[in-house]
Amino acid sequence: MRPRLVSARLIVVDDEPGFASRPCQIRLWGAGRECRLLTGPNRRSGLGGAVNNKAVNFYLKAMAVYWLIFGLITIFVPSIMNMFQSAEAISAKTTFSDHVWMHGGFDILSVSVLVFALSQASISRFMLQAVGVAALMPAIAIGYSLIFTPYWNPLFAVAGIGCLAFAVGGFLFANRLS
Repeated sequence: MRPRLVSARLIVVDDEPGFASRPCQIRLWGAGRECRLLTGPNRRSGLGGAVNNKAVNFYLKAMAVYWLIFGLITIFVPSIMNMFQSAEAISAKTTFSDHVWMHGGFDILSVSVLVFALSQASISRFMLQAVGVAALMPAIAIGYSLIFTPYWNPLFAVAGIGCLAFAVGGFLFANRLS
């Protein structure tokens, strides 16, 4: 039996002042096997408004690659991280600290995998804000470490600025959806 398309066009009216009506589209493919509901933004919660454009995809893939590189370095060649550390930090290095770098590297890789997965799907304003916050956290940690601990040299600021740039990008893309 060949599936047939049943279509309907609905107009949903928000009961809040200042919000315009927005069209919704419902597609049903024969005998209830597949049902898709495509709607506009959910203006009350801010969780709708999915977008999937080239700039957002490039941004997310670039972030995934950025963190992929740092994750692989911290897993397989943690000694490269010495270039970001002060002499005091390097002299305190142990096999346990290499083990901690490895764990941190897998944490970074897990974020990289999630960000890459997001680049393959339509992404909402809320998710772009979450990506921005996720990128902001390492920038805050790096800034704190540079200011309040003796273990890092100023070169570590480059990694922090990279994370901060991705955070700003996430918030800017999210803002474009509002």
